[in-house]
Amino acid sequence: MAKKGKDFKMNTPFFSIQDLNQMGVELVDAIRHVTFNVSNPKQSNNSPFPPYSAGYKRYKAKGGGFKQDSTYANSTAPVFSGDLWKDLIHSTNPKKNTFSVGWNTEAYKIDELAKKGRVITSSDHPVNPKAIARVMPRIAKTLNKVLVTGTQHITMGKKK
Repeated sequence: MAKKGKDFKMNTPFFSIQDLNQMGVELVDAIRHVTFNVSNPKQSNNSPFPPYSAGYKRYKAKGGGFKQDSTYANSTAPVFSGDLWKDLIHSTNPKKNTFSVGWNTEAYKIDELAKKGRVITSSDHPVNPKAIARVMPRIAKTLNKVLVTGTQHITMGKKK
């Protein structure tokens, strides 16, 4: 085996904690922007949320619920009090070069909403593709910053 070019090193960890935090913050913002949009909210599979039942729609439109966010009174977005919106967080693990996004105290509402046909996240569609598209430029910029440059050629076997 013949090798041409100098050896290259990969950073360990690959991303800094600041990079992971920034990507996590931007993904959380993107999910909030797409999923909890007042005028055009989308489920994780990018379809619109189904309409509410007539009774719940009237109740929500009145705006008299406990801690109700009146901004969403006539929206199909899964927001009543804003607890689910506010509870969406991210965490980072620089040793594994990962960041995670999810819910803490309000996570049980995700399953309850899914039973009613209002899918915020699922195993098939964990994040809405529009949210991913909003974050990809940031991820690409961060990757370009840490990727190794240069070339190295390795020839295996004998030339005939």
